[in-house]
Amino acid sequence: MAYLNTDEVEDVIISKSNDYSSLSKIIELPKTSIEGRKIHAIIIGKNKDNKLHDSILFTGGMHAREWGTS
Repeated sequence: MAYLNTDEVEDVIISKSNDYSSLSKIIELPKTSIEGRKIHAIIIGKNKDNKLHDSILFTGGMHAREWGTS
């Protein structure tokens, strides 16, 4: 599999969120990247009541200009 660029990674995240819309939601984070790009996150779960629940935070793409980090 070839490495994905930023736009391709974003497209996959949106596609998967749409495929599993009952379990996920895309949100736009309040800050932008150093390049001025919008930053998105995906929430996975069935929290329909907006109450706090146990959670796990996954992060990816932590190092700039390195292939395959996302």
